[in-house]
Amino acid sequence: SITAVQDGNGQVSHYIGHFFDISHHKAREATLERLARHDPLTDLLNRRALDEELLRAQRRADAQERLLAVVMLDLDDFKPINDRYGHDQGDALLVLVAQRLRDHLRRSDAIARLGGDEFVLMLEGLRQLDELEPILDKLQRALCQPYRLRDGVEVHIGVSMGVSIYPFSAQGNLDELLREADQALFAAKQQKGQRLRPWSFWEPPQSAMRLYPLRERFRAQGAEAWFQPVWDQQSGRVVGIEALARLRGDDGTVLAPGEFLPQLQETDIFDLTNQILKQSLTALTALDDLDPELWVSVNLDPQLIGITCLKCVQQMLQGQRIAPQRIVFELLESGDFLDRRLAQDHLLDLKAIGVGLALDDIGSGYSSLLRLKELPIDKIKLDQSFVRGLEERPGDLHFVEALLELSSSLNVELVAEGVETAAIRDAVAVAGVRYLQGYAIARPMPLDALRTFLISGCEPLRQSGPRSLLGIYAEQMSEHAVLRKALRQSWTILDLPSLRDPQNCPTYRDICRLPDADAQRILAVYRDYHEAIAAFADTDARHWMQRVAELERQHRRLSDALLDAIRTASATSSQ
Repeated sequence: SITAVQDGNGQVSHYIGHFFDISHHKAREATLERLARHDPLTDLLNRRALDEELLRAQRRADAQERLLAVVMLDLDDFKPINDRYGHDQGDALLVLVAQRLRDHLRRSDAIARLGGDEFVLMLEGLRQLDELEPILDKLQRALCQPYRLRDGVEVHIGVSMGVSIYPFSAQGNLDELLREADQALFAAKQQKGQRLRPWSFWEPPQSAMRLYPLRERFRAQGAEAWFQPVWDQQSGRVVGIEALARLRGDDGTVLAPGEFLPQLQETDIFDLTNQILKQSLTALTALDDLDPELWVSVNLDPQLIGITCLKCVQQMLQGQRIAPQRIVFELLESGDFLDRRLAQDHLLDLKAIGVGLALDDIGSGYSSLLRLKELPIDKIKLDQSFVRGLEERPGDLHFVEALLELSSSLNVELVAEGVETAAIRDAVAVAGVRYLQGYAIARPMPLDALRTFLISGCEPLRQSGPRSLLGIYAEQMSEHAVLRKALRQSWTILDLPSLRDPQNCPTYRDICRLPDADAQRILAVYRDYHEAIAAFADTDARHWMQRVAELERQHRRLSDALLDAIRTASATSSQ
C-alpha cells in the first residue's frame, strides 16, 4: 500500500510505501483449498470435489455429444487385510490402489475416493459403449496384481465395479447417476461367485425393486425403533436402552438391520439415523414418568459425523425436555475414520453438545483398544462374540476381566452385549461387569412393550438363584486372581490357616448346590486346592516357589474339573 504525505501547504511532498510478504498466507490458503477438495490419505478428489467435477463432465458430454461413464469401484476382501495387518497397512494399500488408478487412466479422467475402500471414476469422451469394456478390463488386471506393503507383506485383492452411463440413465440427475452406479456395484458384488467379469452395468428402473426391494421399502415407509434394555447389576434395575432399527417386510415380518442395511446407501443411512434418534427422544419423553434418568443409545456410523450431523443433533435437541446427557451415540467401526485428527475434533464437538459417546464392538480389532486412550469416550461395549460364546469358550472370561480392568483404569463404563442365557449373565456379573445387555435381560421390543416390561417385567431379574457352573468357574477364576496378587504383593494380610477349610469360602457353598454327581467330583479337587493355599502358612522361604507351582497346578485341576462339568452339561442339554 502507498500513502501520500502532504506538506503544510497541502502539497504532496513524498510517499510512504508499505510492503507485506503474504506468501505464507497464500500458501496456507492453497493448502486449505486442496484439503477441502482432496482426500487426505490418497490425495484423490473427495465427495465435494466429485460433485463439482461431475457437473462439469456432464456439460462437456452434452457439448461434445459424447458418453460419460461413472464407475463405482470397491475392493473385494479389504477388511480382512485391515484386520490381519492393521489399519496402517490398509492405508498403505489404499494409497497404492490410488496410484495404480492414476497410472492406468487418462489425465482427463477424474478419480475420487468416497471413503473406506470405495472409489468413483469418471470416464469421459466415449463415442460408444464398446470403448468402455477394454478400459475396465485393463483396470481390473492392473488392480489385481500383487501389492507389496511394508515389512515384506504381499497381498492380493480383487475388485468389483458398478457402471452407469450418461445420458442413457439418470435423466440428467447427477445424484441419481451415482446411485445407479452404486446399485450396479451391489449387483456385481452379489454375483461375485458366478460372474465372468468384475463389473455390472446399471439396469433399468423396473429391476430396481427386484434388486433392492428393502431399500425401496425403507424409502417409502421408514424404519421403526425397537429398544433393548440395559441392566445395571449394581442397582438391580434397567438404567438405559439401546435403540435398534427395524424394517417391516411386505408380509409384516420384522427385519433386523443385517437384512436391510446392505441395500441402503450413504444418504439412506443418514436418514435412518435421524429417524431412530427422533423416535428415541419420543420414547424417553413417553417413559419420563417411569424413570426421568433413563438414557438411550443410538448407533452412529462415524462416516456421518461432520458439520451437518452436528447441526441435525442440535436442532433435534432444541425445544426438547430431554437432557442431552441422556443421549449416547454408539460409534461403529468404519474404515480409518476414528484414526484421523479431524474425527476426534468432531467427536469433541459432539461432546460439547452434551451427549455421551460409546465405542461399540470392543475386542473385534486391536485398533479399537488403541483408540480408547485418545477418544473422548464415556462407555465401551464388549463385542458380542466374546460374551455370547462363553458357554462354549469359558476361557474368554479372561478377556472380559482384562477389559473390565482396562475400562476401570480409563474411567469409562463397560457394557457387555450378547448376554443371551442365565448362565452367561451369572458369569459376567460374577466377573464384575456392571452393565448387561442381551436376551437374558430382554429382547428388543417396541415402545409399548418396553413400557410394560419396565413396569412389571423386571422383578424376576432381581432374584438371584443358585450359582451356575459357568458362574462358579468365573467365581473361582476371580478369587484365584485376587489370591495370586495378594501372595505376590502382601500375603501377610491373608488368614491362611482358616483357608485350609474350604467351607469358609462362598465358592464351596455354591458348589454344594450343584447336582450331587458334579458337586462331589468338583469338591474333591476344591479341597486339594485349599490345602495348597494353606501350605503358604509355612513361611520357610526355601519352599516358596514349590508352593506357588503346586497352587497353580491345583488351580488348573479345579478349572479343568469345572470345564469338564460345563461341557458335559452342554452336551446333555443339546441332546
